[in-house]
Order: sequence, then C-alpha cells, then structure tokens
Amino acid sequence: MRDIDKLSVLIISDVMSKCNSSATAMEGIMEDLNDSDIDVIYEHEPEGIFGCTRIMSAGMDAVVVDWSMPDADKIISDIRGMDGNITIFLMTVPEALSDLPLDTISKVDEFLWIEGDSPSFMAGRIAAACRRYRRDLLPPMFGSLVNFSEDYEYSWHTPGHTAGAAFLKAPVGRLFYDFFGEQLFRSDLSISVGEIGSLLDHSGPIGEAERYASKVFGSDMTMFVTNGTSTSNRVVHMSVTPPGGIE
Repeated sequence: MRDIDKLSVLIISDVMSKCNSSATAMEGIMEDLNDSDIDVIYEHEPEGIFGCTRIMSAGMDAVVVDWSMPDADKIISDIRGMDGNITIFLMTVPEALSDLPLDTISKVDEFLWIEGDSPSFMAGRIAAACRRYRRDLLPPMFGSLVNFSEDYEYSWHTPGHTAGAAFLKAPVGRLFYDFFGEQLFRSDLSISVGEIGSLLDHSGPIGEAERYASKVFGSDMTMFVTNGTSTSNRVVHMSVTPPGGIE
C-alpha cells in the first residue's frame, strides 16, 4: 500500500552513464531528494521510458526529462497528455533554448540547468514542485480529512469513533483492525468534527466539496449521502415519487 505522505519523482535521463560534471550534479540531486524522503525513479532505457504510462500510474509528483534523450519531445507530450497538472522539468543547458520547439516549451513548467545551479537548489525546486502538486491534488473534503488525520487528535464524538482502539481488546478484533489498518479507523469520523464540516447543513469543507462536485459534474446542486448508492437512490426515489405513484 502506498503511503499517502510519500512523494515520488521520475527522472528520465542517461546522464549517470557519463563521467562528467553533469553526472556528479545528478547524483547530488538524487541524494538530496532521498534525504528529503522523496522516492526517485531513474529511467534511462528506451523500453522503460516508453512504459511511462505504467510508471506514471504508480503516482509520480514531478517529472524531470533530459532534453538530450532520444524522443524527449514525445516523452514530454505523452506525460502531459496523461496529466495536465504535474510539474515537468526540462533538463538542458541555456545554449539549447533557441533550438527548442515552441510546442515543447508550452508543455514544460520549469527548466533544470544541470550545470548552472547547485544540486541542493535543483533538488529543492523539485521537492517544492512535488509538494505543490500533492497539495493541489487533494479536493476539499478529502484534503481536510487527511489534514485532520495527520493531526492525530482523539475523536470521542461518537461511540466507536476512537481510531479502532476498542477492537484491540480481543483477538478477533485485532485481526479485524489489522485487516483494514489504523488509517481507516482514524478517519472514521462523525459529522460533529468541525474541521470536516457537516452533511446536515452543508458547511465547511463538506459544503465546499459539494459545490466543487457540482462544478465538476455540471449539476445545479450536489449533496453527499452516506451509505452508498443504495441510500442515494432511495433518497431520490422517495423525493420524486408522489403518493400513489407506484401501483
């Protein structure tokens, strides 16, 4: 299971195969990223590069593409086609800017001057981009739920909403707890948590999320309902069916 707090970056380059200053700089970048607890996937083989769909599905938070790689423009285009928001760094030298296609420039977000900036600064730029992407990725309600869970607050609002601690008192309860994991029970909250908002009056992040869902799906109004589609269908059915409407 992937740790939601774990950030990852994909680097597409063959610079590490060369014995020069660029290879030394890249090694420093990767070390700094690892020291910041950011996973680095380094891909330099053509067959691996064009498997980017598989790699991207693993959940990258930023991508670095070396312009000297074969078909770098196609790689950038494919990645941008898969994700319109992820930060793409183009690793090159200033002298190459005049030869870059405008279409490629329009698809990248930042340039990485591998021989111009310090490795720690470049790693910092990549790390900042990863954090921005992850922060902006979370929608209103889920984002507030993640933040609340990471605060490790006690939740005594409703019996049973205590991060699953009661299950630990019996062997079968421990098996149940281990199967689902602490994160599920820690985020099992009632509507009385002010930081999350309320389903009853559509306030806070819940209300914001409902309005966001309306915008995404083009509806006039969206209301979240607990207990899944069965309850949702029942709510709609009871609302639109007049007395005597069913024989």
